[in-house]
Amino acid sequence: MLQSPYCELLGIARATVSQSHAVTEALGESPAALAPRVRQPFDELLPLVEQVIAQTERWVLKGESIPAAEKVVSLVEPHTQIICRGKAPPHDTDLVVIARKLHNRRRGSKRQAKLIFRQVYGKGVHHQA
Repeated sequence: MLQSPYCELLGIARATVSQSHAVTEALGESPAALAPRVRQPFDELLPLVEQVIAQTERWVLKGESIPAAEKVVSLVEPHTQIICRGKAPPHDTDLVVIARKLHNRRRGSKRQAKLIFRQVYGKGVHHQA
């Protein structure tokens, strides 16, 4: 059964989060000039890790179904979204993700994102990134 290994992993994750909060608290009180730069990744990642812990508890331990919109799929790229079945052909999934990244990060233009979407969905269909 998967619950036992997940319980152990969740315990380790909770302990890590607790230690990380202690570190961020100490950094907040530190007069060192680098403290804010060191603290920033903690401030960004800790809420996401806590959300992953909560969603794992709900899914594995309680058997709940987690809606795609509530799931954290990547700690490194938190804007990443799940593409539900039937929304894009499986072989074109990477193009949709690239188009969303281009649009979300503003590194690419809307025109680039639209071109990729047209490749995926066909010329006559207009989807917003």
